[in-house]
Amino acid sequence: MFHEFKLLSQQKQLSLIRVKGVFLMSYKQYNVVIRLYQIGNYYAEVFSFDEDGKIAMVNAFEDMKYLDPYLDRLDVSVLIQS
Repeated sequence: MFHEFKLLSQQKQLSLIRVKGVFLMSYKQYNVVIRLYQIGNYYAEVFSFDEDGKIAMVNAFEDMKYLDPYLDRLDVSVLIQS
């Protein structure tokens, strides 16, 4: 399924993300908003420009090491009780 997703046009990738993707989190870097979705056993990032919302690109990956930028941004302080 991952390899088929990579072969789709950007428009079809976005459509699949809307239908089957589970939104996990987002963050802003410079003037770009990066949204992370899980689709089955892989992940998709949607990069859009902050000022107009225009999609710049979609990136999909299976390797969990690419989740590191997201994990570094998670606030787990509410989970830690003193």
